[in-house]
Amino acid sequence: MGRPLLLLAVFGAAAVAVWPGIYAQDDGPPPYYWPHRTVGIPVNVDQLQRLPQPPTYLQLYYAVQRGTFQKGPRLPVNQLQPLDGGKRGFLFTAERDGDFEFTVQFVYADGSTSPRVEELAPQQRIIIDTTPPVVRILALADGVEWQATDEYLDPRGVQLQCRWPGTRDWTTVTDRAMRATDRYNWQLPAGKSLEVRVLARDRAGNTGVSPVVRIPPEGAATAGLMRPHPAPDWLGGGRTLPAPRIDYVNSLKFDVEFSIQRMGRSGVRAAYLFVLKNTGGWEFAKKVDVQ
Repeated sequence: MGRPLLLLAVFGAAAVAVWPGIYAQDDGPPPYYWPHRTVGIPVNVDQLQRLPQPPTYLQLYYAVQRGTFQKGPRLPVNQLQPLDGGKRGFLFTAERDGDFEFTVQFVYADGSTSPRVEELAPQQRIIIDTTPPVVRILALADGVEWQATDEYLDPRGVQLQCRWPGTRDWTTVTDRAMRATDRYNWQLPAGKSLEVRVLARDRAGNTGVSPVVRIPPEGAATAGLMRPHPAPDWLGGGRTLPAPRIDYVNSLKFDVEFSIQRMGRSGVRAAYLFVLKNTGGWEFAKKVDVQ
């Protein structure tokens, strides 16, 4: 019984089941970035039925953060879920953002399957990212300084825009490419001011927008944006942590949420919380078991 070549690919607004060859990359298929928690996966039923031995059921498997494959929906070939555009297939809903790998197993009328569970390999990788980039901006005497942060930031997706106060339409600055961390200066006529904002897009298409600032600033400007901190010693030398996101709280007790972005096939057993105070180095605060 041959190994099925039903692969999952993404085209336009949906993930689509197609029949190309096996991926040659050692690291599996390249990622596709998706801005919604629900992914529609159409299946070409006509091609399935033309196989010498068509399956009776299709079993969807998925892995989170490059981990172990888990069972998803199992559907009869003739009862696949209705999708947009008159297509039929799977509807997969993720509980959270993350790096998802998908593969499909054929289930035949006699109960046999192909491939076997131990032979499953990723056929499609979809990074579900519903969170827009965080963009911070600082007004200078004659310009702005900004910093856009996101796990999957599109380096081509940063835009600087300006307008005269009291007007509605924004003008995009196009005389050069804008970086995620950058600054820009104008030569304004005496007595004139300018409103400025920065937009940043990630690879999934989410867009974050900075607050609007005015230059020259009204009042004293701060010394600059917060820079990345050196990593603690246990992370190894030569590494730098990403610039932090600043959240304000009104209580001495609060929750710190986290997500696992990447891990090996063996999984993650625990997460360790470290705290960096105003002065000093990183201090261990708490260990959290990961289920």
